[in-house]
Amino acid sequence: MNTDCDYSSAYVTLLTDSALVGHGMTFTIGRGNDIVCAALARSRSLPGGQGERGVIQGYGEHMGIHNGGPAAALDGPRGGCDSYCVGRSRCGTCMRGQEISHCGTSRLWWTSSSPEKSSLARLRVADAITKEEALARLEAGKKRDSGRQLLGSKGYTDEKVMKVGADPADDLRRGKLIRSLIDNPTPLPPNHAPSPPESIAGKNAGPTGAVLIIDANQIWDLDRNVLSTPRALCQS
Repeated sequence: MNTDCDYSSAYVTLLTDSALVGHGMTFTIGRGNDIVCAALARSRSLPGGQGERGVIQGYGEHMGIHNGGPAAALDGPRGGCDSYCVGRSRCGTCMRGQEISHCGTSRLWWTSSSPEKSSLARLRVADAITKEEALARLEAGKKRDSGRQLLGSKGYTDEKVMKVGADPADDLRRGKLIRSLIDNPTPLPPNHAPSPPESIAGKNAGPTGAVLIIDANQIWDLDRNVLSTPRALCQS
């Protein structure tokens, strides 16, 4: 989608006294990585001296050390690179938590309780939403989000996901082709077991029970990239 890029990223590694290591990065088009690396170098001592289990059991308190105090003010000209710096460190902490908890980063997040999620540092937003309100929203959204997890956390590879967002007409063409293949029962073996009705309820399953999964381009808004292709496929 981006036409003028030098894809790269700043990278942070969180070391521990044991063999566990946290790795953090954010995928970017490459501009300004030197500035972000300078911000990382300035705050490299902040995560030191904390127990591994304590970090995983108290994400909110741990994250607060990255954006509290004058060393990491998140407003003014430095806000952008310091925000990136905080993001790298948080990502590294999650990766370290993944190793301690023996699960993937996405699954670590999705399996965290609502209180654990709402404990994350929420600097300068209390006038807009309190911690209690955030917790209530997380609880209310559990059922809604149960079928919308990150595809990677569900084990789907790129070969099993249709990516859309570059050209709506081409998205529709490829979508129709995929639907014609996955909705055709002819190639199925005689002993093929149909999908349980409850597993495909409310989804775009065709006669074979196959569901088309779409990975949308994040630079477009909901109506254009998430809804336009599915709607067109339903009308075709």
